[in-house]
Amino acid sequence: MSWLFSALLLNLWMSSSEPRGAVHADRIAIATPPSVVTSKGALYLGGNRMSPPYELSYVDGRFAVNGFALPLAEPPRTPPPKYSAEERAQIALGQRAGDLIDSLRAEGVSPVRQGEILRSMGNASPLVDSAAVTSRAVTWWFHGRGRYLPRRLQFELAGKWYPPAHPVTREQRELDELEHTRNLLEQGATIFILDSGSRVVAIEDPGKLVARALAGKLPGSRLEAELRSPIPLERVR
Repeated sequence: MSWLFSALLLNLWMSSSEPRGAVHADRIAIATPPSVVTSKGALYLGGNRMSPPYELSYVDGRFAVNGFALPLAEPPRTPPPKYSAEERAQIALGQRAGDLIDSLRAEGVSPVRQGEILRSMGNASPLVDSAAVTSRAVTWWFHGRGRYLPRRLQFELAGKWYPPAHPVTREQRELDELEHTRNLLEQGATIFILDSGSRVVAIEDPGKLVARALAGKLPGSRLEAELRSPIPLERVR
């Protein structure tokens, strides 16, 4: 499905018929959170210099060092966009087109034929001003320009889609991230994990970087702000 309309349709909520708080025994899984340990390198979490050995883990989806994690970020208070009637019609049309191209791929329809079908669908809609097809994508241009939606919508053309034989679980992704962090530390790196979730990795002379930050020589830097005023951490286990 088109990435644009997939993102827009996150605003459409689906309600469950099950009572809130319902617990199903067959869905309960007890597992030990993944963790790794190393004593090498240097690690800062939100500007706090952590003490080795470093036990790196994920607790309820939160990266933790020695049982401490950065505070949860407050969700943004952005009001949902108020789409016009025309924009809602464009969203619905894009959703139908996305569902159609997914079905065509699943049935093994060639990319060339997919393009012909999507172009015809666009040309037949009064919402679409024009449609064009290349070997890689179909592009629709809507009439006018909405307040929230771009005028152009593009669908990628691809061969038959096959689901992955072994989907990567969240636990595996977390473990891969932990092992990558441990490997960097064992190479002697200094890692700064910022409150935003981004990371700064210093391999050579990290002490000079810290000294510059503490001396105020990195103006406007989030790293400097956190090193000079560390973020209070939360104990998560």
